[in-house]
Amino acid sequence: MFYVNLLTKIKNSSNNKLKTVEIQGFASKKLHNLLLILYKEGYISKFCYKLDKNDNFKILIFLKYYKQNKKTLTNIKQISKSNRSYYCSSKMIWKLKNNFGTYILSTPIGFLNDVEARQLNVGGKLICAIY
Repeated sequence: MFYVNLLTKIKNSSNNKLKTVEIQGFASKKLHNLLLILYKEGYISKFCYKLDKNDNFKILIFLKYYKQNKKTLTNIKQISKSNRSYYCSSKMIWKLKNNFGTYILSTPIGFLNDVEARQLNVGGKLICAIY
């Protein structure tokens, strides 16, 4: 579960009002798709990949803020954890409360937010809720 570390670092950096988050590790298509969803939903301003002097791979994530340092990302609640996974069928997605946030699901198609999953009529593993 590679995304647990990513989401925790983004949440803590946002709470501390930092402008960037640097994550060391590996690049994968899933990680890229997860960051792409955060970018499309407007929670981060951009992200990029880089290699440092020792050929260590890093991901730089630039957090987004409103005027007067108001956070766009107030909280990330991890739903599926290493000891318990929560799955949601295509019919159950319609029952998710999405009044003010975004749910991210891991589906057979890839990572999708709740709106895209409803449109494509697919279910999957609930990763997190962002608001």
